[in-house]
Order: sequence, then structure tokens, then C-alpha cells
Amino acid sequence: VPITNGPFERLTTPKDRHQDLVLSTKTVSRAVPKNSETDVVMCAVKPTCVNRVVVELVILNLNPRRIFILAPASACPTFQTYDQRVTCIPDDEVLPGVSISTISEFLQRVHGRIGSTQFRGRSVPGWYLQQFVKIGVALKVPDLSKHYLIWD
Repeated sequence: VPITNGPFERLTTPKDRHQDLVLSTKTVSRAVPKNSETDVVMCAVKPTCVNRVVVELVILNLNPRRIFILAPASACPTFQTYDQRVTCIPDDEVLPGVSISTISEFLQRVHGRIGSTQFRGRSVPGWYLQQFVKIGVALKVPDLSKHYLIWD
């Protein structure tokens, strides 16, 4: 089944998830210069085989200068083993005062219990935290490349 993957090309829907990741990184690599001057930023909740493969394919297809993974502090030691270009930053250190707990407290205060828990199996405060830290990393990392890719 053909699908349109943004303005870059038409792809066939892959049956294998790994193949999907390969096609995604190849598509992005056409839009992002393949050089060692661009940094990549990604968020993760925990180390998995999927995000390990994503890091490998981003390196293969984009050859970034560095990859910053924003994750819980407890996950950082594992992410640091993925590649020498990977730097893991605890997600609650990116923006001072912005954490799962402060976002959860805010949502609880504004929206009550329903707004501070889960939506379709995902943590609502966690989703907001990821959005804030992906953008806020530019304030945390002083020598982040002028143009950086947020891999979501």
C-alpha cells in the first residue's frame, strides 16, 4: 500500500518495523545534510532495542556530530553505551523546575485528576515534558549545532 511520507517521496508500507525505521532515516537523510556538523536530539523513556536501532540508523544515514538523548536519569548509563557520540541528559535537568512532577501538579491543579494521568495508555505529564525538553535543549547545551534535528 503506497503512502506519502511528507514531501520527500512515496514509500511502500513496510511489513517489518525495522524496515520502517530504515526507510524513515533514509527519507530524513535526503532532507538533512549528511555531515558531522548537525546534532540530533531525541527523547526516550527507557532503553529498548528500537531506540538502539534508531541511533544506529541515524548514525549510518545522517552521520551527526552528536546525538543527545533526553531521558530519565536512571536510563542514561545504558544510553551512553550506544555510541561515543551519544550524550544522555536527564530530562528533569534540561529546564530547571520543569519535571514530570511539576507538570503533573500543574495539570492536576488546572484540569483535575483526569488531566494529570494517562491518555490512550500514555503519560500526559510525560508527553508534555518531552515537548518542553526537546525545545529547551537549546538552552541547556550551549554548543548545540545552529540547526539541529529533533528525532521524534
